Amino acid sequence: ALSQGYDYLFNVEQDIILPPDALKRLLAHKVDVVSGHFWGRPSTGNALHTCCLMWDPEHGIGGSKVRSIEKATDYPKGELVKVYCVGYGCLLLSREAFEKLRFNQSDDGHWSWEVPRQGFSLWCDPTVQCGHIDRDGCTVWPDKGIVYA
Repeated sequence: ALSQGYDYLFNVEQDIILPPDALKRLLAHKVDVVSGHFWGRPSTGNALHTCCLMWDPEHGIGGSKVRSIEKATDYPKGELVKVYCVGYGCLLLSREAFEKLRFNQSDDGHWSWEVPRQGFSLWCDPTVQCGHIDRDGCTVWPDKGIVYA
């Protein structure tokens, strides 16, 4: 991507189902680092968890508490949301961000900590709702929960 002179890198993992206009909607925000919204499950059990975590507004960015979104409806409606952690699943990076950030391929959440250290904000568009194909072949949707094939 860098040697070809592209302005953005759009990373989509093999187990993510995108809405048809995901790239167009993420690009429209004109930010350096933005993710679509997707959910997953831990390796055991059926508890759903978001792959985007917000700072608890009472403690501010860098505060001691993190607000995990329990339901897709808990996100502010129609807004770009500042987050502190996202996975690689549906991720758009500007060229500048891609040049400065280091990625650990073994754990896609921890790289998020590097984003503010390099001077960027990390955003999630909760309206770009992606399906996440899970370990047993079902698809986890932010707005529908677990859907079995």
